[in-house]
Amino acid sequence: MIKYINSVIILIVLILLGFIIFNKFFKYTNDIPTFSYTKIIENSNFTNKHIPKNKETVIVYVSTKCGSCENTVKYVNKNIDVNKNYIIVTSEKQKQISEEFFKKFSLNRNIILLNDENNYFSKDFKLGISVTYPTIFVFDKGNKLINVSNNF
Repeated sequence: MIKYINSVIILIVLILLGFIIFNKFFKYTNDIPTFSYTKIIENSNFTNKHIPKNKETVIVYVSTKCGSCENTVKYVNKNIDVNKNYIIVTSEKQKQISEEFFKKFSLNRNIILLNDENNYFSKDFKLGISVTYPTIFVFDKGNKLINVSNNF
């Protein structure tokens, strides 16, 4: 009986440790993190410091090979709110793939299109070990996280 109780206690401790470690390392970012990606159209560097201030910011992480990502890009394009910043990010080693993906849409010029050729987005935004596309982050005017979802 004591052996059983010890086993249960060890199991509970391991579960709690796993939960603590998971939350420490795989919790979504609370603020817009420091990042540096390539602006697709201008082929220039874009960092978190370039995001226009005093507006909510919607950052959408998409895959160029994802059907629901295409629908999300279309939705963002049709439902632009001029009082928000919109940033769409892809992670392709070859920027041309991202360029071709976005050419399929007649995107509003107010949407900032970025490519993360080094695949740092998951780490920067603390997506954890399993990434679901699309991932949509909404930050308030103070750059604090309001919501994370996989659809609008």
